[in-house]
Amino acid sequence: MEVIGDSYSVGNDLPDPLNEVWEVLLARREGWQLTVRAIGGTGFVNGGACGDQVFQQRLAQVLADKPDEVIIEGGLNDVGRPGVAAAARRLLRSFSSNTKLVLVGPTHAPARPAQLERDVDATLASVAKQFPNCTYVSAFNWSVGFNPIGVHMTEQGHQQYANYLYQALH
Repeated sequence: MEVIGDSYSVGNDLPDPLNEVWEVLLARREGWQLTVRAIGGTGFVNGGACGDQVFQQRLAQVLADKPDEVIIEGGLNDVGRPGVAAAARRLLRSFSSNTKLVLVGPTHAPARPAQLERDVDATLASVAKQFPNCTYVSAFNWSVGFNPIGVHMTEQGHQQYANYLYQALH
């Protein structure tokens, strides 16, 4: 299993991200071999602090691994930015139709504007429908714990996120 993601997949603000981040918790539960290609502050169109680290930039590494399944987690850093649908389509189109894709949209982070998060969620859901090998999972209504700043999940939030995603996949 490969994961492409943002700070949620990095585990920003966790005391022990290598053991507490949602995808590690889920991989243990599922018995997956896991490779994570995540950079905080990035997204489909948001290149992060360096400006050139959009999800598409990690694609060559992911494809070189020839994964059977890929989870793409993100969208929160793309709120209010144009071009999300086109960038998501380009990324999903890059995978073989034999690769099982799971696209997980943004949560509602308390510090971000809910309507803009909803817009990204709806955009990604619409794009995912265009790819028969892609399952869309909306995380917008998930009740997960956030740090006091309201952007990153707590350790409990990562556990909740992993549980929600497990339920969505089964």
